[in-house]
Amino acid sequence: MAELDGEIEAGLWAAAKDPDEDVRRAVAEALEACDARRHVDELVLALDDPAKDTQVRALYALGQVWDGRATEGLIQVLRTAPADLRGIAIRLLTRRRDERALGPLMEALDDPNLDVRVLAVEALSGYKDARLTDIFLAMLPGAEADLKAKLLDVLGRQQDPKVVPAVLPLLRDPDPTIRRLAAEVLGQVETPPPGEPA
Repeated sequence: MAELDGEIEAGLWAAAKDPDEDVRRAVAEALEACDARRHVDELVLALDDPAKDTQVRALYALGQVWDGRATEGLIQVLRTAPADLRGIAIRLLTRRRDERALGPLMEALDDPNLDVRVLAVEALSGYKDARLTDIFLAMLPGAEADLKAKLLDVLGRQQDPKVVPAVLPLLRDPDPTIRRLAAEVLGQVETPPPGEPA
């Protein structure tokens, strides 16, 4: 593995003087990722550093590393850190679609912080798990306006007729934004043509 890492880095350093600016930028990002890969364990330890800026830098560095240890570090932050860091962890986990994050992201749907719950709904929308639609539908009636809007956005993308009973009452919601989003969701539902079974 170390030999392969050495080959990758040598190739990247050779490409660092490419005449194209976009190539040079991609090379710089790739070299940062290589460096972060070598230091995953130290970066995970830095998540517990008392200095918040160190924690944030470690989080973003781990976000560049596609390694199980990095994913576990992000999950650790999601479960234990202050809300702003939990939000960063969710954003970084969203890009991975790693099955190890599914359970912790589902736990985040009960987070005390509204922004974290909204981010968790968005992150979970990328997973193919049959339970999620039912969970989102169950959350809908009592959700705060921002969370309700995100749930409607995600449910609308599914175009699933099973959302209709939960969404129809929202056409009478006191908030006009929610009423509009409910109408949009209902307009996106895939209904079978006349004469075909539902």
